[in-house]
Amino acid sequence: MLDEIALEAALAVQQQQHGGLLPWQNEARIKAQRVRRDGYSDYGAYVFNFGPLLLGAPLVRLVKFDSDSSFEWVSTSGAAVFNFGAGNANAPLALSNGPPIEAQFIDDAGRGFSNVPTPISALAGYCGPNLDALAPNLQGAFVHILPVPRVFRPGSELRLALNNVGSEFYAVSTQICLHGHKIFGTGKLPRYNTWRGRDGELYGEDWFSYTFFWPAITPPSLMAQTVTIEADNDFEWIATSCTDATLFSVYVGFPATFNLVESASGRSFFNQPVQALNLAGTGTNMAVLPQSHIFEGRSQVTATYNNQFITGQEGPVYLTLEGRRIFRVGGANAS
Repeated sequence: MLDEIALEAALAVQQQQHGGLLPWQNEARIKAQRVRRDGYSDYGAYVFNFGPLLLGAPLVRLVKFDSDSSFEWVSTSGAAVFNFGAGNANAPLALSNGPPIEAQFIDDAGRGFSNVPTPISALAGYCGPNLDALAPNLQGAFVHILPVPRVFRPGSELRLALNNVGSEFYAVSTQICLHGHKIFGTGKLPRYNTWRGRDGELYGEDWFSYTFFWPAITPPSLMAQTVTIEADNDFEWIATSCTDATLFSVYVGFPATFNLVESASGRSFFNQPVQALNLAGTGTNMAVLPQSHIFEGRSQVTATYNNQFITGQEGPVYLTLEGRRIFRVGGANAS
């Protein structure tokens, strides 16, 4: 019910923002639900296991889903045992608190779920123990919930690539866990939600994220990065996270501000630049927008990062906009 109210509100807002509804926006989308007749579901999880993640030596692992059930991926957690160098013992650590590791999921159609590799700290929540002094005993308490669940059909595959990009410390072993529903007896479920748009075309929605990346920046300095939305998809921005690789992958806690501007209209989302702590969370606790925003296909958004440290370099820094992409089923980016 709350989701329907939120979507109805979103329709009204988008009608004002874009001077009318986009072709895929109508009541059919609000009411679209997956059909699960003559079947049942149960909790299930699939695990990716990785060996040592040495600096600049990416690894790829594959999960093959069971042949007797579909799997609806709902949330993600991750943990690792890290080597902290000579004289220091190996230590278990939630991936939201470890050295920077980039991740990219790729389905069996060869399609990714992000525009570029994204810090795992933005995509996976706690799977304890967590050594953060602010929350020393959390175990599995804050998984990362996908804005849009993703269904994988029986026997299909998903690949995950991990790459240690910024530290001599390395993960001795890493585990990423996909939590969700194993769905039995329903035949061939659609991979994503679909509905008929106002133009009569069939549309779908799928989880996706866009990430801005800044290399190490010496203060005081401003640096702008622009992301272009895929040509065949609109993107609904729902939540935000940020990672500072200088401080491992923990939530950004350094003095820095961001500004976000839609390039075509020149519209800024803020009256003045916003502190990182006021804009973004982490994979364990995303900063969810009170009102989602839709970027149309081929549009551009520019993010400006201002490092306000008095001395020293900061970064690399990643700002991730997470949400769902909306596409015409049968188009180039549908799968």
